[in-house]
Amino acid sequence: MNNIERKVFNGLVATSMIGGALAACAPVKTPDTNPNTDIEKNPPQTQTLTQEEIDEIQGDTQEQDIFINTEPSLGVDILEEEAAMADITAEITDEEIAQIAAEQEEKRFNYSILDIRNWNNYEVGSIERQEPGHVVEIENPTSLFVIPLRNDEFLDETREVEEIVVDRGMVFEVAEVRTLVGPEGEEIEVGLLANTYGAKAVAAIVMAGRDSSGEERNFTRESESTESSIAYVTLSDSIYPNKVYNTFNALLNISRYQDENGILTTGREYSYLEMIGLLDPNQRYGYLTGLMSSGAESRGGGVCAMATGISSLVHQDPTNQIESQWHHPTRYFQGPFSMSPYVVDATVQEVVGGQSYDFIWSLSRDRYLRIDTYITPSGVPYSETEADGIGGPSDVNAVFVLSFTDEYPEGQTERIEAMMNEYAQFRNSQHTGAFTEYFESFNYSFSEVENAVNLIYNREDLRYFESEFEQHEYLQDMLAFQEAVNSYVEDTEFTLADYLRTTEWYANYRDNPNRSVEDLELAVRMISYTNIQGEPLQCVTYAGILPLLYPELNIQKIGGSGVGSAAELVRNDYVAYNGSVATGFGGLLVVGKGLGIDSYHPEDLFVTRTGNFGHVGAILAETTDEFGNRLLLVTDANRSRDGKIRFYVVGENSLDDIFGPAFRYIIRSAENHQKLASNN
Repeated sequence: MNNIERKVFNGLVATSMIGGALAACAPVKTPDTNPNTDIEKNPPQTQTLTQEEIDEIQGDTQEQDIFINTEPSLGVDILEEEAAMADITAEITDEEIAQIAAEQEEKRFNYSILDIRNWNNYEVGSIERQEPGHVVEIENPTSLFVIPLRNDEFLDETREVEEIVVDRGMVFEVAEVRTLVGPEGEEIEVGLLANTYGAKAVAAIVMAGRDSSGEERNFTRESESTESSIAYVTLSDSIYPNKVYNTFNALLNISRYQDENGILTTGREYSYLEMIGLLDPNQRYGYLTGLMSSGAESRGGGVCAMATGISSLVHQDPTNQIESQWHHPTRYFQGPFSMSPYVVDATVQEVVGGQSYDFIWSLSRDRYLRIDTYITPSGVPYSETEADGIGGPSDVNAVFVLSFTDEYPEGQTERIEAMMNEYAQFRNSQHTGAFTEYFESFNYSFSEVENAVNLIYNREDLRYFESEFEQHEYLQDMLAFQEAVNSYVEDTEFTLADYLRTTEWYANYRDNPNRSVEDLELAVRMISYTNIQGEPLQCVTYAGILPLLYPELNIQKIGGSGVGSAAELVRNDYVAYNGSVATGFGGLLVVGKGLGIDSYHPEDLFVTRTGNFGHVGAILAETTDEFGNRLLLVTDANRSRDGKIRFYVVGENSLDDIFGPAFRYIIRSAENHQKLASNN
């Protein structure tokens, strides 16, 4: 029985007891007051009833609901053992009967279909983007999968996938719902979470399931009173013990502040430092020593995590006002369905006798702040954590969720305090004091669940551009070129250029009367000029051969630039420029700080100067999603330093990760630049 089953069926002992009574077996007291103490010494005894007596019992049961009385008359004294039975059955309410019936119904659902390892041979049945603010509440324990990502939001295949079983009552905002379909008709509904930060990952919850026999199980329901949610998801490598405690303490103080002052009111300024108590000497010393973003130790270090959470929550509604906000030098990682860290990241610091750095905001309408917290052991032994709790790995995985709601969160302060104290006991006892109730976490190697993970999340999902690929033959041929390049296995005796000449793509291209064999051979020769171990195709080479192989793209040629890296495509004197200038090798360089998605168009090359070498890729097409958000189809090579070609989609929330966080650069032909200018 897995963790979810244990939680769902924790009341079935009572069900068995009632079922025994309804089967007309009247218990007879044994010599031992606890018959379970020695089952062999005191075996259970039953009294077998006649059919007439059974009929009489069933008749009484129907008349008196679930209360059972085996005596034909109530005019005599009830025997001690019958009184005990009456005490048991008299406590059963209609609600409990309904719960028992529901739990018995659950027995038929095949929970094994919830094992992510079984999804490797599933397919994606449907994908539905959700409007912002689509919040669900966990109504039955379910799995939260934390899937590792790189900085550019592509899957990180070097790290493990984590499964955390979360309990009832938690709320999450869902950005996208995917239905996965199994070979026997099984269906798993998975929700990709919006507004996550902390762990460098994308998070997904199991929302519903249907097994091969058609039995269904719902794990979430829509939360109509909650308008948006932010989830701080942390694993053993993204938080440390004292930061866990300080985060709890900050949230506890915020909840107490709300209890004392009431609903957060329209137009009133709220100070994060004030709400968490760091400005109060009596409350300040309730915090442990933690780490600042600089690495220095400080009392209350780590409380910035919830400052970023509050900031992200406030930013969800553009009518709210931000009065004061400061950013970390290194910002919290924001998930792929979150706002930019350059927008929502917030740091705070109390400076005694000087200027404090605070996050101050006001709301456009009255709201309560709802806080959900959840921790479960990470599997890291106490001995492998820092004894003082400062830095190092965490012995718990933690999820902290902030939401705005119209309903007062009854009992919230008490729940936060209880969980914080339970964690403190867990730490102080060096893990001998276990949690009252928790679920285990599970880890899977990436290769173990790779196919399943790609069904849940994949930056290279091109469904929004299916029509473009169907309509344009050159895009189809580009996919064939991608397959040819990515199937190459490095061999010192056989270069990528040599290999390409043996592929079906090469033969088809060469034999196509509408293609130039001369351009084909020039492109293959250009590929042969650079041979770096593990990176057979460089991004600059790929961008340089695209206009040769596919002139329909109308991309500016950079083959004559003579640069050694993508970063060199942007001259040093134009790194912090705003406007457009000649590149020096043909076409124009468009430069701007924080260029928006509307600045990028098909036929553009994008350039970044991040890292030692920078990066370059091409914009192939544009479209919009269900809600009118602009999307770009992008291609590049060697993004993962593996020499492979990728096609993927970039939206507003991906600009920082793909095009760079500050100054951004576009290379565009003069003809295209003039065409865009005339259209505007």
